This record gives sequence, C-alpha cells and structure tokens, in this order.
Amino acid sequence: MSLRVYSCGVLLALSLLAGCGALPPGKAGPGIATEVTLPLVTAWFENTLVQYISTDSSDAAMAQAKDMNFVPLLANALGKGPGAAPTASVLARIYVFPDGSQRNVLPSMPKPTGYANADTAYSPLWQLYAVAWQPGRARRDLRSEDALLDAADRGDVTITATRIVANCPVVYSTQGGLLSGARLGYAPMAK
Repeated sequence: MSLRVYSCGVLLALSLLAGCGALPPGKAGPGIATEVTLPLVTAWFENTLVQYISTDSSDAAMAQAKDMNFVPLLANALGKGPGAAPTASVLARIYVFPDGSQRNVLPSMPKPTGYANADTAYSPLWQLYAVAWQPGRARRDLRSEDALLDAADRGDVTITATRIVANCPVVYSTQGGLLSGARLGYAPMAK
C-alpha cells in the first residue's frame, strides 16, 4: 500500500515537473506561444564574457529600472542578518558597478551551461554587492572575482553587500556554451 502511494506521488511530481519543460515549436496549440525573446546582459567571469537574462528582483526600483518582475519574497533568501547571506546559502554573489563604469562580475557560472553543469557553486539567485572606485585610484577592467577582491585588498575599490536579490540565469558563455533549446539573436550591424 505505501509503495503504491509512493509511486503515485512520484508520478504526480514528475507530471508537475513536466509542466515546467518546453514544448517543441508548434506543439502548444493555436494561439499559445512556444518561445520568448529576452534581452541579454553581458558580464565578466574569469576574464571571459558571459551572458545572462534578468527576470526577477527583490528591489522594486531595480525591477522597474531593468524591466524585471518585482518579487519581494526573493529577499527571504537572505535570512534576517543585516549583511551578507548565510554561509550555506542558495545565493551567489554578483558584483555590480552602480556608476556603470564596467560590466558586472560573476564568481561562478554553469560549466557547461545546461543539464550537465558541474559547477556546484553556481546559482542564478544573486545577492548584489555594490562596487565603488575610491577617489584617485586608477580604474581598470576587473574581469574576475579574484581581480576584484585583490583591488579591494589594495584599497582601490570598496565592496558593499546590499539586501537585493535577483534571479538572473546564465544562458551563454564561450566556456559553457548555449543553454539547450535557446537561440542567440544578433542586432544588425550599424552602417
């Protein structure tokens, strides 16, 4: 009896998970979309450009400015502490430059992108860490977490944890490839 209940529970869970998967083009029925186009954001990971999509933010102002879903519940991943996320957290860091002086920096990414990812440190839920250049310091591109932390140790930049959490999955990099089923679109070249 308990085995039958367990089997039914597994079948129910699998059928619910199947609803999260993509249907092949043309299989959803008339008037039902099978693809979506989202803008890509480019960032640095270990001296390599990566691209991700930004879908959700726990911060209303960020959600409005970046055309993301406002999801206040994402902030619950931070716990109740005032600063950084707990040590055993689902959150990863993303280093952002609020002045726009350079691209964001990621500490991890899926390698390879998709179901075979072996980077156990990767999470698409990011706690934002604001990076600011100190006056009089020579600015340069910081293209990895190590370079960024080294710049902080030298006093070139300050890094401040925020209470903002964003959901931004990496979908493409030259190291990890393109997420299965995704397609890259390119803007036309300027004349």
